[in-house]
Amino acid sequence: MKASLVHAQDRIAPSNIDAEQAVLGALLIDPSAVPQVVSLLAPEDFFRPSHATIYGAVRDLFQRGEAIDNVTLTAELDRNNKLDEVGGAAYLTELIERTPVASYVENYAGLVERTAVLRRLIEASGQIAQIAWDDSADTIDETIDSVESTLFKALKDRRRTDLRSLRDILDEYFEKIEEIQANREERLGTPTGFADLDRLLGGLQPADLCVVAGRPGMGKTSWLLTVAAHLAVEQGMNVVVFSLEMSCEQLAQRLLATFTG
Repeated sequence: MKASLVHAQDRIAPSNIDAEQAVLGALLIDPSAVPQVVSLLAPEDFFRPSHATIYGAVRDLFQRGEAIDNVTLTAELDRNNKLDEVGGAAYLTELIERTPVASYVENYAGLVERTAVLRRLIEASGQIAQIAWDDSADTIDETIDSVESTLFKALKDRRRTDLRSLRDILDEYFEKIEEIQANREERLGTPTGFADLDRLLGGLQPADLCVVAGRPGMGKTSWLLTVAAHLAVEQGMNVVVFSLEMSCEQLAQRLLATFTG
C-alpha cells in the first residue's frame, strides 16, 4: 500500500505548454477571437509565467479597445518593461509560427483551462488533507463545511460566461428561421401532448422556463404529470419531477391512476 503512494510535490504539475503557445499565437493571428478566450481564461490559468504576462498584455489591449497584433503587443510589453522577460519580440513571432490552426483557439483555450483546474484541485486536495489531519473543528459538519469551502474556492474562478459576438448569434438565429421555413409542418420543440398548446408554443424549447399559473385545486399538478408521462412514455425522454406539496408516493399514485383509469 505504501509503495503506491506518490506525494504531489514529487510530481510535475499538470500543464500544456503547446496549448498555451497556440492560444497566444492564435490571438495574434485572429484578434477577433479574444472575446471568446477572455471568457474562458485568466492570466493565472497559464502555467508558464511569461505566457501569463503575454496574455495579460493582450487582455489589457482588448479592454482598452486597442488593436492587437505583433507590433502593438510588443509595444505594450516594452512599455511595461516586460518584453525582455517574456523572450522579446522574437518569441512573439515564434508563437505565431508555432500555432497550428488559429481557428481552433477555443479548443486550445479549453486545454489550458483543463490543466489550470487540475492544478487548483491538486492544491485544494492538499488543503483538504490538512483540514482532515487537523481535526480541530467541534463537529464533523464544520469539517465538511471547511472542505466544501476549500473546493468551491478552487473552482469558483472558472470562467464560464455567455460572452458571444452578435455575428455568431445572428448566424444561428437566421439558420433557425430557415429551418422553420423549410419544416413548416413539423414542430421544432418537444411536444407536450396537448395539440393546441403545441401549436401555440411550437413545443417545449431548450432553456425555456414555463410557468403554469392557477388557483389551488385547478389541476396544475395533474397537467404537469400528464406532460411528464407523455414525454417519458411517448417521447422516450428522461423526466424529473420536483414537488413541494406532494410526496413521492402521492405523485406515483396519480401517475398510476392516469394510466389505469
